[in-house]
Amino acid sequence: MPVAIPQNESTYAVVIAGGNGVRLWPESRARRPKQFLLQDRRQSMLFETVERLSHMIPNERILIATSESFRQLVREALPGFPDENIIGEPVSRNTAPAIGLAAEILAQRDPNATLVILPSDHFIEPVDLFCSTLQTGVALADEDPARLVILGIPPTAPSVSYGYIECGAPLLSPALANSAFEIEAFRVKSFREKPLQQEATEYIKADWFLWNAGIFILSARRVLQLLEQLEPGMAARLHLIGATWGTPAWSHQLADGYPQVRNISFDYAVMEHADSIVVLKSAFVWDDLGSFKSLARHEESHVQDEQSNTVSGPNVVCIDSHHNVIRQVPDENGTPSSRLIGLVGVDDLIVVQTDDVTLICQRSQEADIRRLVEQIRDQGKSHFL
Repeated sequence: MPVAIPQNESTYAVVIAGGNGVRLWPESRARRPKQFLLQDRRQSMLFETVERLSHMIPNERILIATSESFRQLVREALPGFPDENIIGEPVSRNTAPAIGLAAEILAQRDPNATLVILPSDHFIEPVDLFCSTLQTGVALADEDPARLVILGIPPTAPSVSYGYIECGAPLLSPALANSAFEIEAFRVKSFREKPLQQEATEYIKADWFLWNAGIFILSARRVLQLLEQLEPGMAARLHLIGATWGTPAWSHQLADGYPQVRNISFDYAVMEHADSIVVLKSAFVWDDLGSFKSLARHEESHVQDEQSNTVSGPNVVCIDSHHNVIRQVPDENGTPSSRLIGLVGVDDLIVVQTDDVTLICQRSQEADIRRLVEQIRDQGKSHFL
């Protein structure tokens, strides 16, 4: 069991849960994307994210930023969660507007609010080390009102799927000395987007690059200041919307104003231009559950056979086939598939079977599932999405 984590009443969380999870198609669908899919422990990624946070931040201080069309899915995934803490976006506008609107709301609720901003689809263990790292990040953000703290993960392989953080000079702070675990912090020298394979290999050898976990900590006021400086049009529109939070005018302002804000990520809008960014070198186990290969690494239902195939499903037979990832997806009621998957003489494939779709792709081309989804949509077959 995780250790008890002391709570700071001005610490809030913003969980980003509005994506469609196209990299996990056909298991992740528009009507039920990946953050709402049940995992091995029969809970969703969203549930596990909120449960992890609950050791230091209660539900009353957690906002879920999602699509309005997913509101009922959030209710089902989080029974008893405060409905007023679900921000239902009328259209998707990426993470910068979602975070900005949440900051507007929380700055009204608590002028001293410090925000932990994180995705809903990560694998993280152990909980006590994760929460202690967040707590250290909150202390660093509170120490300097201009500071933006980001969590970095020591890379274990030259991945081309993640962004990288280049570490600069070490940071010295009492907040680090007071941590329950030994945690290092560095000033951020630069951000590097998803690299080519050769670049990723060089980053690993250099030893001063970390994976960008996409988890930020900063004050609500600082979020609003940065948006006013870097995205003034967005900031003005979000301020008008946020001012109506909790009033009858909220729904109209949100529906009318939110589609007019710029569609851009928080990384591009803010992180790549802000000053005073600090990265915490995080020691917990982390993975982005955005691919079938990452699911295979962590779901207990996956079994590795004698041919090094990673299999999840009751009816799979392989002959002379190696290093494949094979998933038979249960229906929405959890009933296992009654169909059979047979592989003969094939290696390094991803095979995913649902009740209406079968996906087959090379493991090395998993990132191209997004392109496949776009082509299916362009061909008028959106009912399969």
